[in-house]
Amino acid sequence: MSVDQKENTLPPRRLTKDLLKQTKELREQLEAERKEHQASQKALQLKNQVLRERMNEMVKNHVQQTLALKNRWQAKCDKHVKKERDHWEEEIEAKDEYIQRLEDQHFADYVKQTSTKAVKNRITDLCNKAQIYEDQVQSLLKTLNLRIEQSNSLQKLLQEEQNKNEALNDQLKEEIKAKTAAQQEVVQLQKQRDKLQAKLGTLTCVLDQKRRANQEAMKKNKAINNQVKEEAKAKTAAQKDVEQLQRERDNLQTKVLSLTAALDQESHEKEQLQAKVQEKERTIDSLTADVSSLRFASNKEKTKISASSQKQIDSLQKTVLKTEQEMTCLKETHEKQMWTMKLKVQEISEALNTSKSNNSALKKRVKGWRKWSFWRGAKVHPMSVASV
Repeated sequence: MSVDQKENTLPPRRLTKDLLKQTKELREQLEAERKEHQASQKALQLKNQVLRERMNEMVKNHVQQTLALKNRWQAKCDKHVKKERDHWEEEIEAKDEYIQRLEDQHFADYVKQTSTKAVKNRITDLCNKAQIYEDQVQSLLKTLNLRIEQSNSLQKLLQEEQNKNEALNDQLKEEIKAKTAAQQEVVQLQKQRDKLQAKLGTLTCVLDQKRRANQEAMKKNKAINNQVKEEAKAKTAAQKDVEQLQRERDNLQTKVLSLTAALDQESHEKEQLQAKVQEKERTIDSLTADVSSLRFASNKEKTKISASSQKQIDSLQKTVLKTEQEMTCLKETHEKQMWTMKLKVQEISEALNTSKSNNSALKKRVKGWRKWSFWRGAKVHPMSVASV
């Protein structure tokens, strides 16, 4: 690849300006993203700190509440069991003392009595009462056992609450792990941002090198001669197009003149046809007058009418019908000819309009090439920039 070709392939100054603008915009975007990232990182750190403090406080409060609930329920259960036990023991002792007192009193009463049967009946009654008291004591013992089972169920509930608290503690530990993972991701994103900044620095260096090379290449103007030759070729082609369009315009003008002559001839023919139609109408009027006179005469003298007069009347009626048919045919042909001529005139006018628009476009192109024909020396033609 030669030096000239390399110089021609270099980008123009406008492209380097666009690249510099793009690099500047990328730098501004990266700076804004870095600031946003720093702000978001600070906000995340503050939020994590606040959440950690809240979690620690919640854990402490939860543990304290669970311990307080456990102690309170344990004290209530112990107090209730002790109270119930003391109450039932007191009742059992009172019942035993009462039974002993009754036994002693009845025994003394029965000793005083002389009959053994009464003593036996009394003893049986006392035995029955003692059995009743024993049944009452058994029922009281059953109720005491039920109360003890209730206290055991309460202890189980306390154990379940402790298990729930342990599960909540595990969840809090998992959330803390997730937060640490998020912080690690933030660190990785910071590393990626640093890599992108390094790449941007390398890109700016490459762009500076290209800009310098482009400035050196813009000083050399070896491609101007080729561009001037291309402009001359384009001018000659445009002149040929203009001459061809002028010829087409002349042809269209000749066609328009011929069509106008044809229209004049047709208008003359139309006038002649109208004159013929008027003559036919006059003949029809005269024939109708003759027919009416003949009819009037036939009405007066019906006996005198002969076969010749009847034939004359029929022949006159046939001629009248023929003339009317000819008139309708002439009118239809005239209308068709006028319609075709109007269509031809419209086509010719459209062709003239298109030729005028093409002529104006070519004139504008020629003017533009004439304006740019003064580009010589160190200046570059805009067509060359577009081609590059």
